[in-house]
Amino acid sequence: MSSKYKQNGFTLIELLIVVAIIGILASIAVPMFNKYRMNGFNSSASSDLRSLRTVQESLFSEYQRYGATAAAVSPGPGLDTGVTVSGAAPAIISTNVLGVPHGLALPLGTNVTICATAVPLDFSSYNAVAKHANGDSAYGVDADSTVIFIHKDFPNIATAVGYAVKPSDVPSPVASTIEFTSALGWSTF
Repeated sequence: MSSKYKQNGFTLIELLIVVAIIGILASIAVPMFNKYRMNGFNSSASSDLRSLRTVQESLFSEYQRYGATAAAVSPGPGLDTGVTVSGAAPAIISTNVLGVPHGLALPLGTNVTICATAVPLDFSSYNAVAKHANGDSAYGVDADSTVIFIHKDFPNIATAVGYAVKPSDVPSPVASTIEFTSALGWSTF
């Protein structure tokens, strides 16, 4: 018996093969996408740390002193211990040799926290650490070195995502000493 109607469509086997191919491609693409997102988050923190370095050097070239992070752009009394900053209006502040406070705005990306501390009293050096809330690495700079340091397990892999940098995460600066080389977990970037 012959059928008057021609059958159209795909067989079940053909559909299963297509679904399997899509599954294989997705299993490759999703981890790569997550890796690229993580790299983007980490790059944002690294970029903001480079901006901090530029702001610090601008402050030093003008007043011969480095500063510490502050939560507002308007300069207040110079502090040697920085606070963790994020958001729209963070700054680097310092006090010149006459005791007059000075500050410069510090541009930061979304979800990046950063903290800079200066050498107590003379502001002759600084250390800073930056991390994106969704990144898995922290980045550090020392005024006594041109190297950017990286901590890939900061503070540890279980809590790294969502972690904001704290002042206690920044090695205490000492003039003419690179503190990140002796700090546990830090390596050159």
